[in-house]
Amino acid sequence: MSGGTFTTGASTNIGLSGTGTFDQQAGAVSIIGATIIGSKTGSIGRYTIASGSFTDSNKLTIGSQGAGTFDQKNGTVSISSNSLVIGASAGGSGT
Repeated sequence: MSGGTFTTGASTNIGLSGTGTFDQQAGAVSIIGATIIGSKTGSIGRYTIASGSFTDSNKLTIGSQGAGTFDQKNGTVSISSNSLVIGASAGGSGT
């Protein structure tokens, strides 16, 4: 994403059952539901924010049952519910 606005009212998975990547270079991302990076066993998810803003009003999980990476190089990250989970369950790993 190189600019603009991305808004969703649903939960968002990056790397649900396979490999997923979201690269935010600029702009605003707003997620009303939960964000899960590296959801299921064997999955790999990566979110990179270089600039702009990322807001989740529910919960951010990095490595639920899979491997998740959240890489903040710059920009603003806000989790409204104050719920950040890294390595949620057995087999889950997050950085």
